[in-house]
Amino acid sequence: MARRTVPLTLLAALLVGLVTPPLAAQVAPPAPPPDLLSPAAEHLRGTQQANGGFDVLGAYFEHPDVVLALAEAAQADDGTWDEAAALAAIEALETDGGETPLTYLDDLVDEVPDDVAADADVTAAQAARLVVQVLAPLGLDPADFDPDGDDGTTDLVGVLDAGRQPDGSYGFFNGTLYAVVAHPLLGRAVPADTIGLVRDAQRVDGSWNYLGDGDPEVAGDADTTALAVQALVAGGATPDDATVRRGLRFLARLVDPDGSVDGFSRVNSASVTALAVAAAGYDPDEPCWRHRVRDRAIGQPFTGTSDYLRTQAQEDGSIADSPDGSVAFATAQAVQALSRRWLPVGRLARQCASSAQFLAQLDEDLFRSPPVVDRGAEVQALRGGVARRDLVRFVLGGSDYQRRTVRRFFRTYVERPPTREEAAPLRDLLAAGVSSSVVKAFVLGSDAYVAASGGQRDQPSAYLGSLYRDVLGRAPDPNVDSYAVELMNGTPPAFVAAALLQSTEGPRFTVRSLYGDTRADPYPGLLDRRPTQDERVRAVEVLGGGGTVEDVLADLTGTVEYDLRARS
Repeated sequence: MARRTVPLTLLAALLVGLVTPPLAAQVAPPAPPPDLLSPAAEHLRGTQQANGGFDVLGAYFEHPDVVLALAEAAQADDGTWDEAAALAAIEALETDGGETPLTYLDDLVDEVPDDVAADADVTAAQAARLVVQVLAPLGLDPADFDPDGDDGTTDLVGVLDAGRQPDGSYGFFNGTLYAVVAHPLLGRAVPADTIGLVRDAQRVDGSWNYLGDGDPEVAGDADTTALAVQALVAGGATPDDATVRRGLRFLARLVDPDGSVDGFSRVNSASVTALAVAAAGYDPDEPCWRHRVRDRAIGQPFTGTSDYLRTQAQEDGSIADSPDGSVAFATAQAVQALSRRWLPVGRLARQCASSAQFLAQLDEDLFRSPPVVDRGAEVQALRGGVARRDLVRFVLGGSDYQRRTVRRFFRTYVERPPTREEAAPLRDLLAAGVSSSVVKAFVLGSDAYVAASGGQRDQPSAYLGSLYRDVLGRAPDPNVDSYAVELMNGTPPAFVAAALLQSTEGPRFTVRSLYGDTRADPYPGLLDRRPTQDERVRAVEVLGGGGTVEDVLADLTGTVEYDLRARS
């Protein structure tokens, strides 16, 4: 009996609608970034004063940050911290009068009064900041600080301890935050009441202000909030810490599309925000951190901190958005943010896969082998803020996915690759946006599949047995006479396959395969587990409501669980 044929495009129109249009454009990879650290460090060295220090706006203002930045710039590119190299870089900066950045500090701390408690509001903050930004990174003993060798030894640990207040603070709120960060560097646990004080100082909007209080007249700011997040992580906060997440959410609201942050100055605030983001386990050059804490930011334009700071690099090596304020201060904090070798002191385990890792995992899951195209443009699109789900839809709309999907279906169900004549019209359907489930129906209704199953038109039981196993994962019902009659009356097998795929059971089996609960189906199992009841219901609703297999795949790749798979 001759088989009634139906044009593929007509059959596709009868079976399913079109999918959402793929991502329209890609972001071209930027040119290799210039070396910013060396010219920035050279600029900072040129700001040294005759007294050996870098302070211009006041004692302790720029100096500790500049010292740390120069120590950062002196590190080898091997991922380790070399105290000796850091110390040598600072000691080499000697003025004509024989002063160095360390002798300048010695002169300052020698002025701390004998009764340190009497001036603890200032000296505790100074001591904590010096431990964090100067003494610990340079490998100097904070309990015996005397670079001059003039017997004027200062015990900065004692200064810090003497400045501790009954409520757990160390004077000014900024000093308290530095004290929290200093404790682990001194090999000590942070006092619980101090951590509690920091947590209690968070404002309703997730921020902290420089006073560490809820005064409605003094708004929270990026710089204090970023330091508070670093302090909490250094003090033992975990990845699911709600206080840290609220702080990050506040910072995310301040980040502009160009990567700048509204604050003390945009360079300063962007730099300290980057350190807070890194402390929380994220890469400040990737948008994932912002997506995790602020849903409405997903898909919005994003510029990483490093790319933003590159736009602010000046011809003299400085990195500053304005000549107002201290250019050295902005440049020093920018160097710290670009390097991120010493700060943040405490860092949570990585919370997001990089864009490159995500795409590598996606290629492995979708194609089981490296892609045939370079993913540089897709990486840059993700780093520019394109939502992962949208990027996945773009990949799923590509010729590589279309070609390999058709091949995968044939190898799974027919146990051979398709011929060119078999593959071309199916790839055309995928290119037109038709769901891969339609292509699956065509393959399961092809002459090759019918023959491989041992079925015949006038004796379709063997074909139906194979079809049930491949579509529903089980043997046929005892009574499948209706399908058998349709087949014997000339109904194309693809229609029967489509009917099973769209039955109550069909989408459930497909969803199990997409999650990875069964490998009987050629779809990639993305999570290696059975879907929960709620997950299955949601995915089946997508498939039953005009959505496609590719929609469900894209949704799964946007989950935190899939991100964990990519970074592991």
